[in-house]
Amino acid sequence: MIENKVIDDAVESIRDNGLVILEDCVSSGSCRKAIQMLESQLEERRAANIYCGNETNQVLDNYFMDCPDLLEYLYHPLVDGIMRQLIDDDYVLISPSARNRRLLKGQSFGRKTSGFGWHVDARFLGNQAIMPNPNYTAITVLESFGRENGATEYVPNSHKLATKPSSRNE
Repeated sequence: MIENKVIDDAVESIRDNGLVILEDCVSSGSCRKAIQMLESQLEERRAANIYCGNETNQVLDNYFMDCPDLLEYLYHPLVDGIMRQLIDDDYVLISPSARNRRLLKGQSFGRKTSGFGWHVDARFLGNQAIMPNPNYTAITVLESFGRENGATEYVPNSHKLATKPSSRNE
């Protein structure tokens, strides 16, 4: 059972800072198992000509559909507690995908991936942000996550912007 204080502290950090990083939420053995299943699924989807990103950013949409053992990565009690507090008990999963930003040398996929490059995850009506933001992103990191392979760059205080910036340095 997750302590309420852990959830409360995480929610406070998200509201104040725009993010929270919680380490060791999934065991290293469980991470290795998931990586193996996802790598296998990537090869199966590529062999069947099913979209799975490109040579620099692999994407497995709805990864749990082909491999029910991966359902455990779709739901985490800590994330559930945080989302219930941030949104409500009836929050909705919008875009479940497994993403791996890496270079697969000598392999060609031939299609661009969504979410790659500079963009803002907030929701806007025209150029005006909907405040507070009605959506949140939870990322479960299964392997090292840094400048070389990280799919996310956090821009401090960007969650407080009311208008859409034209660049990440604005």
